[in-house]
Amino acid sequence: MTAHGVFSIVSAVYNAEEYLDAFLESLTEQRYPFALLDIILVDDGSTDGSLAKIQAWQLKHPQQIRVLTGSNGGPGAARNRGLELARNPWVTFCDPDDVLDPAYLERVARFIGRDRHHRA
Repeated sequence: MTAHGVFSIVSAVYNAEEYLDAFLESLTEQRYPFALLDIILVDDGSTDGSLAKIQAWQLKHPQQIRVLTGSNGGPGAARNRGLELARNPWVTFCDPDDVLDPAYLERVARFIGRDRHHRA
């Protein structure tokens, strides 16, 4: 297991095959160290190739990406399942059709670091 970071990213995945590569590539391209990310992808009963795609990403990045599967319960239920497994103190919920700016997590980490009450 890698060192602990600040962020766990939980994403409810449902029939998002066409967007997943761009989303996950945007996570690997973050200025914040990818090795410190805890990414939880919850396949919510997809009927396209989403599950196979996220499993392939997990094989490439087993320390950062975990995959859960289940029957379709909606994004809220899928996010809650992922939230239960979050390892890092700050959780962000990203949708699989999002593409994050490369500085996104770095900026948030810097902001959190200025909070004198924050304890990671």
